[in-house]
Order: sequence, then C-alpha cells, then structure tokens
Amino acid sequence: MWKKSRGIKEEVALSIYHQCISNYRWKTSRFRNFAAKNVTGATVQYTGSLIRSALGRVAHGQRRRRQGLDLRRERIEYRMMTDDQRNRYHSALNRLKYDEKIEGESKYDVLASFHSGATQYTAHGGCNFLGFHRLYTLMYEEALTQVDPEVTLPYLDSTLDFNMGLENSANSMIWHDDFLGTKEGFVTSGPFANWNTTVGQLFRNVGISGRPMDDEEIKNVTSRTRMSEICGDDASTWHDLEFVHGPFHLFVDGVMGIIEIASEEPVFWMHHAFIDYVWELQRENAKNKGVDVTADYPAQFGDVFHGPEEPLGDMMEGLTVMDGLSDAYIRDIYKYAPRPTCSAEKPYCGSPYLLCVQNERAEYKCRSMSIEEYEDFKANGGGHTGITTTTTTTTTTTTTTTPKPTTTPEPCPTLSPPYPPPPKNKGGDLHKPIQNSFCVNGQKNVNEWIYIPVRVTIRRPVDFGKYQSYPVVNGKPMKNTDIYASSGYSNLNRYMRGSPKPADYGSCKSTYSGAGEIYIQTDGLNYDGSYKEFAIVDHRLAVSVSIAYVAIKNPGSGQADVLISAYDSCGRVCRPSCLVPGSTNLYRPCSGALRVNTKQPLMFGNNFGDAVLGVWDFNSEKSCPQFSTDQIYVSFYCDYSDRWPWPTVFSQPGAKDPPTPPAGVQISRNTMKPSPLQNLMSPPAEAFKPIPPIIEATTEPAIQLKKCPITNKDCTILMSDCNAPCETGKSYQCVDSCNRFAKCWAGYYFVQLCYKSHYDPVSGKCQQGKGHCTNEEWNGLPQARQSRRKFSGVRGFGIGK
Repeated sequence: MWKKSRGIKEEVALSIYHQCISNYRWKTSRFRNFAAKNVTGATVQYTGSLIRSALGRVAHGQRRRRQGLDLRRERIEYRMMTDDQRNRYHSALNRLKYDEKIEGESKYDVLASFHSGATQYTAHGGCNFLGFHRLYTLMYEEALTQVDPEVTLPYLDSTLDFNMGLENSANSMIWHDDFLGTKEGFVTSGPFANWNTTVGQLFRNVGISGRPMDDEEIKNVTSRTRMSEICGDDASTWHDLEFVHGPFHLFVDGVMGIIEIASEEPVFWMHHAFIDYVWELQRENAKNKGVDVTADYPAQFGDVFHGPEEPLGDMMEGLTVMDGLSDAYIRDIYKYAPRPTCSAEKPYCGSPYLLCVQNERAEYKCRSMSIEEYEDFKANGGGHTGITTTTTTTTTTTTTTTPKPTTTPEPCPTLSPPYPPPPKNKGGDLHKPIQNSFCVNGQKNVNEWIYIPVRVTIRRPVDFGKYQSYPVVNGKPMKNTDIYASSGYSNLNRYMRGSPKPADYGSCKSTYSGAGEIYIQTDGLNYDGSYKEFAIVDHRLAVSVSIAYVAIKNPGSGQADVLISAYDSCGRVCRPSCLVPGSTNLYRPCSGALRVNTKQPLMFGNNFGDAVLGVWDFNSEKSCPQFSTDQIYVSFYCDYSDRWPWPTVFSQPGAKDPPTPPAGVQISRNTMKPSPLQNLMSPPAEAFKPIPPIIEATTEPAIQLKKCPITNKDCTILMSDCNAPCETGKSYQCVDSCNRFAKCWAGYYFVQLCYKSHYDPVSGKCQQGKGHCTNEEWNGLPQARQSRRKFSGVRGFGIGK
C-alpha cells in the first residue's frame, strides 16, 4: 500500500519500491522462513538490563542538572572524532562482537538480532520508527560504554559525502581501511574485516544505487512542526523521515540493504544516530512553535502495531510507543555536537578529513575527503606538501586546499576543490561486480538457487547527451547531434519523442562509449532471500536489448514465489512484462511477481550454465548458436517515462491479503509491565479471537442487537463483523465506544485507541475532533490523555516530563 506519493515525476521510483518491499519483508519475516536468532530468557534479560541502565542515567542526570553539571554523552560526527576516539570506538565494537557473550552468543549479535520483523513489529511502517530507533541506538551505546566508558556512538552525516558530488560519493574516505573498510564485495579489510552475519560474511556494494542524504531533505524534515508531518499516513514522502532515510541503506547495500539484518552492519548504528539527530532538530523546531512534543503523537500513526499504547519494542520492557517521545533521553543521557559547517569567514570544517567547498549556488559546504585525497594526506605526513589547485567543470571558481597535518583542528585559510579528483580506478563505479550472499532460508549455498534469464529493453535516456560520433553533411561534421540520435530520423523519432523525465537520484551513470547498466533484483515472497545483478545496455541507440541472468530459490518439490524488479543506477524503474502462455514472443504487462515450480515446460536453469543453454541453442547450428525467447518468461522495458510503473495490485490474478500464521502459531505479544516513564490508561492490546456472542436489548424493544465481546478487552463488535473473515488491515468499531476499534492483522484482532480523535466507521480511520462522541465521552478523553503524561517512578526513577 502506498500513500501520499506525488508520482515518480517528483519521487524517485526506486525509493518507493524500496519502502514497499522493505515493509513487506518486515511484516512477513516469520512467514518467509527468516533465519532469526533464538531469543532466550538470558538475551531478553541482557537487553532489558541495557534499558534499565540507560534509564538509570536519567535520574542521575536530573540530580547533576540540579547541581549545575552537564554529564551527558556527546555524539559527534564520525570524521570529527580524533584518531584515538575513532580507534577506541572500533575496538569497543569488536570487543562487543567477539569477546562479550551471552550464552555463547556475541552481545553485538544479540542486539542486532532484535532488529527484524521476526522479533519486532513496531520498528518500521509507522510513527514508532522514530521512538524505537532512538531507544535501540541508546541500548547499543549503553552496551558500548559497558565495554569502554569513554566511548560514545558517533553519527554519520552522509551529506558530507553527498557534497562530494554524487559521482564521487562512493569514493569517500570513510571506506578507507583506516575507517570503515572495504566498500565493494566481502569486507576483508578495515576494522570490521571478515565479520560474520546471519547471511554469511559481511558484504557491501557501495554506490550501485541509492544515495547519501542531502541538506534539502534534512531541511524538509526539520522545518515541520507536527509529528504527523514527518511520519504516519498523513505525512508527505518529502517530509517522512522513515522514507527519507531509506536511500542511504540502498547506497551502502549488501547487508545494510537487507532490512532484517541491516543492524549487523556497523554503519547502521551511525546512520540511525544521524536520523535521530535530524528528528531532534525537528522536535526543537516544534518546541519553539509551542508544540508539546512529548504528547504530539499522530492519530494516523501507520501500522496497527504503532498505536500509542503498544509496546515500544519486545526487548524494551515496560516501555510504550508514547515513551519514545519523552524528552528525558536527550535532556539527561546524551546530546549531539553540531554538524560540521564552514563559511567564507571560517573556511574550515573542524576536522582534517573534511574540506570546505563552495558549490554551484555559491553556498559554503563541508565535504568529505576522497580515498585518494586521504592517501595523499597520509603520504605527506598528515598534510599536503604545497597547495593543490583543481579547476572543476561545475563552477567558474578555481579553489585551493591546504589541509593541516594534525588531528587537532586549526583554521584553514583557503577553500578546497568543490569536487575531488577522479579516482585512480578510471572505471569509477560503473560495471562493478555485485556481491550476493547466496543465503536462502538460512542456507548459504549457491546450489540452493536456480537461474532464470531476463530480457531488458531500453530506449535511449533523455539525459544521455550526445555520443561523440557525428554525421557529416557536405563535408561538415554536424556536432549538434550524433549518428544515433533519433531526432535525425523522422520515421523513428515519432516513436521516441515526448518522454517526460522521471525523478532520479542525480547519479545516472554511463561510460564515454555509451555503455550503461540496468539492475535486476529478485526478492522472495514466500522465502527469505534476495539476489541482484545487472545487464549492460547501450545508451547510444534509440532502442537496445540485453539479457541478464538472476537467481531465485530452487522450488524443489514445492514452489517459489518471487518479485522481480529492474532499475538503473539513479533509481528509475523499468516496467515488467510476462510471456503470454503458448506464445514464443508476445509479452504483456504484469506485476513482476512469479510463481516458479518444476512443472513442464521449465522456465529456469538449475544453474547459470543451464539458464544460458535455455536461451542459446548450440545443437542446431554449432558454428552459430541460435537465440530463442522460449525460456525468457520476464521482460522489462525501461522507457524513462513518468507514468506510474506498477499495476494496481488487486487487479492482478491471484492477488490476496498477506499470509496468516501457520496453524497453531500465534503472534507473540509481551505482557506489559508498568512503564518506567509513564502510567498508561489501560493495559496493552493483546491478540485475541472473539468469544461466543451475547444478545443485548437495544433502546428499541422490538430489535435485538447481536454483539461479540472481545476477550478481556473493553471492546464489543457487531456479530456481523465477528462472523466476517478477519481481513488484514480491516477495522471494526467497538460499538460501546466512540474512539476504540478492533483491527485485524494476520488472522487476529487487536484493540486500538483513536488518540485525540474519534473513530469514523465510514472511512475506517481515526478522525480529528469530537465527531459522533457524546459530550460525556469527549469530556472524559482529555483526563484520560492527561494520565499518560505522568511518570510512574517505578524502580525509583521518578522521571518528569
């Protein structure tokens, strides 16, 4: 389901796809055989102890504040750390990974395992995204300080990499071995070399898609004053912080790009610390406008598990979603050092690893050094010998740089080049190999996969420019066009013109020769596994065709349901078509979702070699292999238009609701303990099934209203609703309440409360205002709401708002 999108002319289509498929993966982890780590009593006790330790700092911080002391930890940007701070952080992280254990399990892995849909329902897909990750990063930081009390979680401001120019961002010095290590393939160098994860060795594919965050995105979020503007069903994607944070996951890719295991990548924690910082900047803006940010929770909060009374997270014992809005964490535990900045008067960013530049709009920005600039910096004893001058093609100003040979920042008198010199690898980031984990349902073996061929047809991108081979007329080269431009051929051009430009990341890649890439991705719908590869395409031609081979789970004796997608390096998606049954060359639009089994005729190869032989016939004419489309079931057309690329899901054959739990399996819902931060109006929602109906007389004696009470809950729904199938996402009004309703999810009902609003049975949603509530009901709501804002003082915390 998608909301508030302005279409792919204004939103990058890949970001939309990533958000949707990630939410699907999150919600269906336990149904797709995700290999989640076993959560034991000891691991839950450990994570609970981290929460209690962190909240203990709140009470301590209050006492210190009364004494005029500020003992909060300060989170600083990763590149602003001194070498000693950075090395201690890396060391503490490795000790947490290898030395500190719970029942033989790495404490780091224990923490990481709680970021998956198999153990959490509240972390993604709604407004608790913000509160959950605030407490989650706080728990991680608490674990680090138990290893080394001097260590604090840094944040990674990826705008510093964006400011390098998108074509250079993947070459940031953060991927040097002295910092985060290997950026392409398995991580074999740097502080996290050879780390093991749920899907095998830690791996990355930095820069193949997505992009770092930019200042405009941050301003879009921090300028908002209400939480409903940055999360939930009413938030625009331009302001939705969960949506905005996604492209950087795509940018790092590898483990970071798989939502259920992203926290096993060390970059995850620093990225989410930065997202938390951005949220705090928005909260500060809201406070300045008179908003009580501790109570400003949206009525349209997203998924059912993000309701204000829901548990904040399974391992965050006693805390509710509303506790995530508390000011106590920033006020008493940690704070953020300002982001690196520079100006004409102060052209230095505070770190030898950051350079002050002036961009095309004459704005002064800090950018990261490139790997080459950092290596030059090291080779010269920590500073450049002399002045490096670089003229760029994007500015009329030639600028210079003289970084200081010290880890103690000192003012730098001159500006640096707006963009770094080209990498020593002249190929840049184009045609880089893509590493896959080959992990499916916990099995890490290429033999668990089969291959299918995918055809890719593209039209010439409108932003390709000119191919530097020109037609000649009367002996004169016509340099206003090129030999392949369709504008020079009227019969062809009538099919090629009029292609609007969809939104993109601004990082569209193509070589001097015109070679480009289209990425093909497979995501399991009934299995846990993903695969990615690219087809090399020809941007010069009006239309060109290429073939890629991608892997999906071997169906064995069953079936494999998979979603196949295609997109280019800057996030423009392609439209899927499927081979018409009984045809050999007729394709029609489809969703890209396939069900693969072993019925004849087979549409796959048991391995890559067999898939190639299914497309190329070497037997009929050995001297010239014959090409056949019989085995190519899926084709993508990359037309670079701004039409919505996905068909309406419910119009597709076989469309249905998300899967329900297997027989006998119920969704785990923790019994709530009293919150260490707030008293609640009522106990948390629990999964239930209706009990036998009762019959109650209505105000009209001749009519009897059949009702179906909810077990142990203050909600009764109509018998007609009770008898109806439990459709995921459908809501039913509690007939004795104006602001409570029962919502179905995965075969079970959950009672929800409309926060500061009433339930509208027509729209099936909470609506602002009194609505159909009686005066008695409505007047009672503020007192109930007020009780949320009191702190319980459980375990002696006594924390104020």
